[in-house]
Amino acid sequence: MWLNEKMEKNRERQAGFAGLRLTLADAEEAGGRRATWLELFFDLVFVVAIGNLAKVLLGKHDVSGVLVFLGLFVPVWWAWIGISYFVDKYQLPEVALRLLMLTQIAFSLGLAVGLLSVVKGHPELFVASYVGLRLTLTALHVWASRAHEEGRELNAKYAAGFAIGTALWAASLAVDGSARYWIWGVAIVLEIVATVLAYTTSRRIPAQVSHMDERFGLFTIIVLGESVIAVASGAKASGIESAWPVAAVGLMLAGAVWWLYFDRMDHSVIDRALRSGRRALLRSFVYGYSHLAVFASIVATSMGVELAFEDAKTGSMEPDTNWLLYGGLAVYLAALTVVQSSGRGNLPSRVLLARAAAVVALVALGFVGSSLSLSLALLLGLLVVGALVTFEHLTFKSLPSGHVPHESPVSSAQP
Repeated sequence: MWLNEKMEKNRERQAGFAGLRLTLADAEEAGGRRATWLELFFDLVFVVAIGNLAKVLLGKHDVSGVLVFLGLFVPVWWAWIGISYFVDKYQLPEVALRLLMLTQIAFSLGLAVGLLSVVKGHPELFVASYVGLRLTLTALHVWASRAHEEGRELNAKYAAGFAIGTALWAASLAVDGSARYWIWGVAIVLEIVATVLAYTTSRRIPAQVSHMDERFGLFTIIVLGESVIAVASGAKASGIESAWPVAAVGLMLAGAVWWLYFDRMDHSVIDRALRSGRRALLRSFVYGYSHLAVFASIVATSMGVELAFEDAKTGSMEPDTNWLLYGGLAVYLAALTVVQSSGRGNLPSRVLLARAAAVVALVALGFVGSSLSLSLALLLGLLVVGALVTFEHLTFKSLPSGHVPHESPVSSAQP
């Protein structure tokens, strides 16, 4: 009897930290879990981050500029998904959760503000903020590994991978030049590989009720907001009288991007994956990580629209504008296809063929669009995307009701 009581007390000490309890998330409310007001507040900081990433790309939009943009986008996305996934998996006491998320908001704001300094050769704020975010996340996974027997192995592997990656980021401050950015890349690749290996090699996987589906959709809205800002900023700078075709096309393209993403949604990728085999887990990773390309391509397309306002003064698109706009849309369609094919089943073959044709047409516009008039190039791009949206919508409407996606949230993969 006394032995059982002693073991129970030991378990309680392991599960608590300074009197706090960490529990696996479940669906308490009817209809499953939903994003909280605190999570929405946290996401607001990334509006600043996405805006500054857009400024980086707008300031230098040749090939090297695109690479810098992508190199900075990845750690921002990785920082967001890390803490988002942890609070998706675990529930903390209310006050502790609020203090945690407010701390993450402070670090994330430093990360967002530091983006513009990185391109000027001063990465200290960016790196310090990122290290703060990753140290917090590492500590949380150490705590989770002690709090729950079922997730001990998984969280311990997470913590080990994050600790090594965080150490590399901190060490990068002692290195100058391009070597620093190579260290960042190695650290992030190591962490991404570590998370995949942790999930696919751990013997027991805790199965929470996920709402990361909704979080991915909300982040999509955040990056789509950059499309609206691009139209507003470009129209204000150029004068709406001379640039109304660009404004009209920009808004319609943003609407098409939204339509294609939210019209076809899987409801429970991660929930099924947690209760299925390794193959389902791998598909959920493909689903989640492919969103990186979806998000980055939306921002690139938005910057293509904003640059098109400047090109309206000459009547033809510059090559960089052309590739950001149509190359961004082509990458978006390809990445979205991967995301949507990683859910319950593959997209209909006719939709896949239509998307492939649209990608080819957009890439062709990337090559020839700068030789056309601005109005014609914009019209052709709009026709390609508009035709695809119309075709897909009618196709999905014609499918049996059991195969038509509903308006509920989509599930996501683990980070």
